[in-house]
Amino acid sequence: KPGQRLTVDVGYRYAVTAQLGLLAQINLHEQSHDRGAQAEPESSGSRAVFFSPGLAWQPLPALQFYGLVQWPLYQRVEGVQLTADYLPTIGVSYRF
Repeated sequence: KPGQRLTVDVGYRYAVTAQLGLLAQINLHEQSHDRGAQAEPESSGSRAVFFSPGLAWQPLPALQFYGLVQWPLYQRVEGVQLTADYLPTIGVSYRF
């Protein structure tokens, strides 16, 4: 059974122009150890804090493109787990 997970994201958008915005997020993540007969509790569980700067471009009132890069400020993982040096994200949002 996967461990319980808590994620908290806090962000801010600064309007450079009516169409361009600077983004900043702080992302907190905590996951407890896995449980059960097939679990490996000594190699599960983690805690991390990330800083994610980015840009948003809104060419139309209902359309927005954005990109962020998530950089780890603090990471602690139990056992042997894969982690990334950074995590890029791009996206599109449309309101209708």
